[in-house]
Amino acid sequence: EDPAESSDAELKRLMKDWGSPIYAFFEPTPRIEYHDSRRCHVFKCAARGCNHSVRRYLDKKDAKSTGNMRKHVKSCWGEEALQAAMATGNT
Repeated sequence: EDPAESSDAELKRLMKDWGSPIYAFFEPTPRIEYHDSRRCHVFKCAARGCNHSVRRYLDKKDAKSTGNMRKHVKSCWGEEALQAAMATGNT
């Protein structure tokens, strides 16, 4: 991680590696927020009428994990939609 890299530049760099189809269920660009002095990306669900957001803290070993995103997609969009998207493979 380059200390001189801005948050926006870092976000753009990280987004290049986000190939999982799970991201299609969320708004295209996550917000960058700080909670308890910890930086995180906040992914807002793209479903109409859903206001749920998933936080992904950047200081953890599993900073690239999509597990919590998958859990929300399953509850919001349904198992069938989740499985259909995952069957497409990484983009």
